[in-house]
Amino acid sequence: MFRAPGYAISTFLKDPERRAIVDRMYGDALMGEELPANSPAFHAAGLASGGAIGGADSIARAYSLVESGSLVSAETRQLFTRTWSEGLDAVNDRPLRFGLGYELQDPISTYGPVERAYGHSGAGGCLHGAWPDYGIGFSFHTNEMLAENVDRRAKDLLGALRKALES
Repeated sequence: MFRAPGYAISTFLKDPERRAIVDRMYGDALMGEELPANSPAFHAAGLASGGAIGGADSIARAYSLVESGSLVSAETRQLFTRTWSEGLDAVNDRPLRFGLGYELQDPISTYGPVERAYGHSGAGGCLHGAWPDYGIGFSFHTNEMLAENVDRRAKDLLGALRKALES
């Protein structure tokens, strides 16, 4: 992974005091000279959160298996696709909605041009999730990290996916 010129974390955040908190919070993990995620030690660590290593194909397949009912029941899917909290993220001012364990579609259409969607957004433009009404999972995994206020890659691909599904 590498940062594109001008990469910034939390581009919705304008308050300089909170910006300093975010910059300290992520520190060298996303803004250091060498990204830890590129190291063999990071890959071997087996971190329970934020350390999963997988390609876009395997992540999309996992979401598709959830949607197919192969991994969890319909009742369980209802729990994590129901809104449990929503509003502006207290740290970075991004509008968010959450189910249990997943982000849900939000006012800025993070998960593409569909109303019902869920998943996880990631640093630098990575985006993974599912569209329940279509029964599919998707994943966009990039090695070039772009700031969210300029990055259209995942949204453009999801727009093309919806167009293809409806033609």
